[in-house]
Amino acid sequence: MLKGKNDKQQENRQLGFKLKFSRLEVFYKFKRLASRIEKNFTVLPFWKSGLIWLAITSMIGITIITTLIIGKNYLRLPQSIPLLYSAIERDWRSVPKIFLFSIPLLSIILGIINIQLLQKVYYMNKRLTLTICVILTVTYFLEFLAVNEILIICTS
Repeated sequence: MLKGKNDKQQENRQLGFKLKFSRLEVFYKFKRLASRIEKNFTVLPFWKSGLIWLAITSMIGITIITTLIIGKNYLRLPQSIPLLYSAIERDWRSVPKIFLFSIPLLSIILGIINIQLLQKVYYMNKRLTLTICVILTVTYFLEFLAVNEILIICTS
């Protein structure tokens, strides 16, 4: 009888192997993190989701900061700014410097449209809403960097 118990214990015991770190382990960690975020995201109602507020505050905050930076540097800017590149003529097309204020204005208009879209899509597809919020936040930061680069080029 003692021999039977030892055999059973030996069967239940698992031997560990030293496996190499999988190259895909980082991907799986990211996937697990995304699934946890998604699980938390799908439980919350629309206005209590953190990513919605991240997209909204980044839209408003970066638009205000961009407007203040343009307003601060407005007098130092030249009358026309090379903003649009023409591939046919292989030259920059200049626009009046007042056109720079249309960038934050368009940002606010598109942000309001995107928030309305997010409200309509949220209950149908929460993953799409999550993706749109992340894309909006990244887009607003890229807009901020682009306006700063335009001002650096024009004022130097």
